[in-house]
Amino acid sequence: MFDVIKSAPLYVIYNKGVSFISTNTQAIIIANSLIIIILAGIFIYKNTSNVFISIYCYILLYFYFTGFNISRQFIALLLIANSYYFLKRKKTLKYFFIIVIATLVHNTAVVGLLLLPLSKIKWSNFKICILAVITAIIMGAYNKILTLFLVVFPRYTMYINGTSQFSLSDTGQGKKIIVSFFYLLIVLICMFFLNKTKKKKELLDIRRDLYFLTSIITIAVVGGIVFYNNLLISRIILYFSIFIIIYIPKVINYISHTKLTKIILYYIILIIIAIPGLVELYSNISGVIPYQFFWQ
Repeated sequence: MFDVIKSAPLYVIYNKGVSFISTNTQAIIIANSLIIIILAGIFIYKNTSNVFISIYCYILLYFYFTGFNISRQFIALLLIANSYYFLKRKKTLKYFFIIVIATLVHNTAVVGLLLLPLSKIKWSNFKICILAVITAIIMGAYNKILTLFLVVFPRYTMYINGTSQFSLSDTGQGKKIIVSFFYLLIVLICMFFLNKTKKKKELLDIRRDLYFLTSIITIAVVGGIVFYNNLLISRIILYFSIFIIIYIPKVINYISHTKLTKIILYYIILIIIAIPGLVELYSNISGVIPYQFFWQ
């Protein structure tokens, strides 16, 4: 219990607050669900160019279902996602405040600090490729980094020793790598069109935002492919892959020159995204099927 308090003091206080409202064991689940829905809604509403597509991606790219089993981390994850809004507007103090809050909910949220340097770099296709290589090299030193991480946050040893209540089945093993390659495809398409329009000054702000998001998704892609069956890394990669739900609509908007083209691309994306989502649901990854209300 003491380890939980040290790793998530704010979450413990929040739990205590919920207990004053109700001592029912379902109360914290309901409260967590409300917070997750609100934070996801704010993230999507403030940052997407198409709310429907982002919600669709949130559900069928399995973020919604993953949140069922890791609600505490998902609260931290969505807090980090919302910090992106402030980074774009150069409101660094508000960004750091959210990082601190998120880390007090779940220690792994400290990786959100990487968003700051990513937002400061003037990205290009070449630099994105360098980022991919550096990310792969850093992840190649996985054991040394993991040792340091576990010294700082020893509670997460359970994911290495197999004492966690979650198993590798929660990562989807081979099925998740399909999603990572799908992310890679979106990144490559985006990079192609960003390079094609690099001389258009009127698109400078949009390009800067898309490159920032591309850098974030690149980390998710490299980590997702290299460590597709590693539970701890998969949990950390979520902090980066969540941005795909706003990235996809932005990319479609950027590469579409006509309304018809945009509609066609949206329908193609809807179909493509449905495939891995339905495969994961059919495989019942994370044990979310059959879904039952607590009173049933």
